[in-house]
Amino acid sequence: MNIRKIMENIQFLQKKVELAKNNAEQAKTMLFNKLQELEKAKTTNMIRRFFEGLNKDQIEAEVKAIENRFRISELELQSQQNELDDCIQKKDAVSAGIREFDTRN
Repeated sequence: MNIRKIMENIQFLQKKVELAKNNAEQAKTMLFNKLQELEKAKTTNMIRRFFEGLNKDQIEAEVKAIENRFRISELELQSQQNELDDCIQKKDAVSAGIREFDTRN
């Protein structure tokens, strides 16, 4: 694999890592907001919950779904970061090989 292709892969992976970071941060923010809503639903009396549309069971289900989304986004981020790190190591190895070749000639 040539160095140009490796550099293109690195740039592509950097964009994927950044997108994965944004997705994880978005899921984290959604989770935080939904947990606050759940706490409000738990501490508010039934009549007020009714008028504010706070359904504790529904909010708990939404929290679970968002937690799953957050875990998945964290795993995707970790996987893509590992792939990026591997690609950077390849680039470094190829660069070192090129430098060694240049010093011999």
